[in-house]
Amino acid sequence: MSRSGLEGNFGHNWPIWERAIAVLASGQFDVKPVIGGVWPVAEWHEAFEKMHKGEVVKSVLRPV
Repeated sequence: MSRSGLEGNFGHNWPIWERAIAVLASGQFDVKPVIGGVWPVAEWHEAFEKMHKGEVVKSVLRPV
């Protein structure tokens, strides 16, 4: 985790996205242990704080 508590990635290579989606769809990689929770976008600050404190690895923000 970065010092700011915010990390991300950017991918624009479609074949890599296709492989990643296929691996996730096949169940070969379980993301549940990595996802610390799902928060509404309005509660983004809480999600980021939990990542910053090391309480969760990844937070998912739900648009609605």
